[in-house]
Amino acid sequence: MIKLNIYVASSWRNIYQPETVETLRALGHEVYDFRNPAPGDHGFAWKQVHPKPCEEWTLPEYLEALDHPIAQEGFRKDFEAMERANCCVLVLPSGASAHLEAGWFSGAQRPVLIYAPNYHGPPELMYKALRSVGSAKLRVVWPNGTWFSEGALGKMRVFDTIETLRTYFTINTEVPHPCSAHEPATRGSCNPCTLFIGHTGPHKSKTGAVWF
Repeated sequence: MIKLNIYVASSWRNIYQPETVETLRALGHEVYDFRNPAPGDHGFAWKQVHPKPCEEWTLPEYLEALDHPIAQEGFRKDFEAMERANCCVLVLPSGASAHLEAGWFSGAQRPVLIYAPNYHGPPELMYKALRSVGSAKLRVVWPNGTWFSEGALGKMRVFDTIETLRTYFTINTEVPHPCSAHEPATRGSCNPCTLFIGHTGPHKSKTGAVWF
């Protein structure tokens, strides 16, 4: 099995974030949970840096809050987790910070996978810019009508149920990497880095699944 380091980007108000983290961890991956980044650490909240509700802040108060030591430490933890991660799972709905995180991953040429359960919009055109390595098309339709698909140019992957997200990570990480670009003695260096940042073409597993 290929063990991945996954960054789950979402909102504190998103009810699907905990299940997403638990599902990916159950598959054996290292998954960053911004709500619980370490044992005994329950994540950063704006109320930790200012007594007034953040919705009532002025711009100077907001800028002052960003420089607070607790805010700086919260940012450090999240950003270092982003730097360690192979890919990002953006769980919708989510706010500006999660989308900035997804944009960082895309700019770093690391895959961003979108999990959108109970989708009600609004549509976002620039999701087409999110990328995954590989250009092969893969679409799976399940008997109960759930689905996932790749978007424009094969660069965007969207899931609408936890089952399809689980299945995608399962079929793409449970078999040995079949890359023929390396000799057997050095093939380990291809795994998992080239799944996410090395090759531009698709890799197919023995089961026919398309690698990220």
